[in-house]
Amino acid sequence: MFAGIRTYLDEVAAIVEQGQTDGQIRPDVDPDAAATLFLGLIQPGAILWHMSDGAFDVTRHAERGWRLLSETLRTTKARAPRPRTAKRR
Repeated sequence: MFAGIRTYLDEVAAIVEQGQTDGQIRPDVDPDAAATLFLGLIQPGAILWHMSDGAFDVTRHAERGWRLLSETLRTTKARAPRPRTAKRR
């Protein structure tokens, strides 16, 4: 199982490196750390969804988490204006 996860992390790290080469991801971002953070975005949502018998809104979690992670990784020139969202209640 670890080998499969390691392969996945290596593939995500390669995508990060390509993004750095293309100027879309900040050059100071460690690709391995970014890959682990991405896995950390996905896994908790899956666990919470499973434990709640599907009641946990995994889509909302993924959308909000991805927005946060992607804004953190992007270069200044790659950042688009962020649409306003409703405040959390």
